[in-house]
Amino acid sequence: MTHPSLSSNMPRSRRQSLRLASGLALVFALVLGLVPSAPAAAAGAETSSLFTSLVKPGAKPVASKRSVNLGVKFATERDGQIVALRFYRSSKQKKAYVGSLWNSKGKRLAKVTFAKSSRIGWQTAKLAKPVSVRAGLTYTASYLATDGRYVRTASVFSKAYTTAEGLTVPRNGGVRKYGKKSSLPKSKRATSYLIDAVFTPKVTSSPVTAAQPSTLIVTSPVSGVVGFPDASNTGVPSGVRLTPSGSLTVTQDGAVIDGLYVRGTITVQADDVVIRNTKVEVSTATSPILVVAGSTGTLIERVEVDGLDGAGQGINFKQGASGGTIRYANIHGGEDGIRISADNTTVESSYVHHLQRRDGGHHDTIQIRAGDDVSIKGNNLQVYVPETKDPMNAAIQIGSLVGSDTISNLRVVGNLMNGGNVTVNGGGRGEVESAVYSQNRFGRDFRYSVQGNVENSVWEATNVYFDNGQVAR
Repeated sequence: MTHPSLSSNMPRSRRQSLRLASGLALVFALVLGLVPSAPAAAAGAETSSLFTSLVKPGAKPVASKRSVNLGVKFATERDGQIVALRFYRSSKQKKAYVGSLWNSKGKRLAKVTFAKSSRIGWQTAKLAKPVSVRAGLTYTASYLATDGRYVRTASVFSKAYTTAEGLTVPRNGGVRKYGKKSSLPKSKRATSYLIDAVFTPKVTSSPVTAAQPSTLIVTSPVSGVVGFPDASNTGVPSGVRLTPSGSLTVTQDGAVIDGLYVRGTITVQADDVVIRNTKVEVSTATSPILVVAGSTGTLIERVEVDGLDGAGQGINFKQGASGGTIRYANIHGGEDGIRISADNTTVESSYVHHLQRRDGGHHDTIQIRAGDDVSIKGNNLQVYVPETKDPMNAAIQIGSLVGSDTISNLRVVGNLMNGGNVTVNGGGRGEVESAVYSQNRFGRDFRYSVQGNVENSVWEATNVYFDNGQVAR
C-alpha cells in the first residue's frame, strides 16, 4: 500500500511528512468510528468499535509462522457491554482462531471462535453473552494466531487515540505475547494488529427519539431540540488538533484524510476513501468536498464544511459515485448543504444550517437529483435562517434529475426539518418511483407547507410537528 496521491496547494512541509519510508503504509490516523456491520446487542442499539470496516493493514502478512497472541488495550468513556470481537484475517490465515476479552488483571471475561475461512478482511464473532464493562477501566481484546502470518500497521498507537464515540486506546496500546495457548498479551507496541471490540453503551434513561413526540423537549427552533444533532455534537470533536492544508485531490484507494484544516477543496477520485476529523473552509461556486463519478465507498464523518458564503454545495456526490456515507457533519455557509446524484448514499446524524442567500439561488439543505437506495436519517436540517427570517427553498428537494431514471427506495426517517417554501419537495410522479417519509419532526417556519409533490411516496402519520406532536401534512 502506497501513500495517497494528493495534489497540491498543500504546504511543502506537510507534503514531505506524508512520504513515509519505503514499504510502510501511510496512515493519517486510523481513528475510529462506527462499524455498520457490527452485531447489535438489541434492536436499535448503538454500537461502536475501534476501526471502521474500511480500515486495512499497512503491510503484507508477516513471514513468521510462530504462534502468538495479538491484541489491543482499550477503555470506554461510558458503561456498557462488549457484544462481539473482530479481527482482520490475512490472505495467509485460513484456520479457525480463538478470540478473547480480558480484564486488566488477566482474567478472561469471554472467548469466541473466529470460524475457518479463506475470506480476507474483517471477521466478526458475536459473544455468546455480552460482557458488561465499566467506564475508565482497561480491557484487552486479543486473538491467538496459531500459525502466525498476521497483518499489522506500524505506529498507529504511537500516541493515545480516542474515537468519536468515546473508545480510547492508550499510547503503545498494541500488545503481543508469543505462545501456543491463549493468554493475555502484555508486551506493548505502537503497532496495531487489527484486533477490535464491538461496544454498546448502557442506556440510563429512555432517549428522546423521533418515535416519542410527547416527550420531545424544545429549547430552540434551530439547534436545541433534545435528541437531534447540533453544533455541539457534530463536526470536528473538541480537542482535535488540525494541521493546515491546501486543496487535495485523493487518487489512492483506501486513503484516510484525518485531522486537517483544509483551506480549499477536497476532491475524491478513488474508492474507500475516509475523510474524518477535518474542517474544510472555502468560498467556491462548486463544492468544498466533491466525490466524483466512479468513486465508491466514500466515508465522510466528523467534518465541518464552511462554504464562506459561496455559491457551492457543501458536499456533492456526483452521478456515477456510489456507496457513500456522511455522518456527524456540520455543514453551513454555502448555497446548498448536500447534493446527491449517486446510488446507495446515506446521510445520518448531521447538522445542515445557515445557508447563504444568493440572487436567483435555489437553497436546499439536501438536494437529490438522482440515486436509488438513498437514506436520510436522524439529521437536523435547518433550511430556515432565523437571523434573517428567510425560509430559503427546501430542507429536502427532489428535482432537476440527471439521467433518465426516476429515484427509487428513498428513505427519510427520524429527521428534524424546519423552513423552506415547502419543507419537503418530494419530486412527484415524474421523478420518484418510491419513497418513504417516517418519524420526522417539523418546524413551522415554512412559507407554504410542510410537504408537496409526494404522490409516489409514503407519507406516514408519524411525521409530526415538534412543538405539539400533531400530524404534519
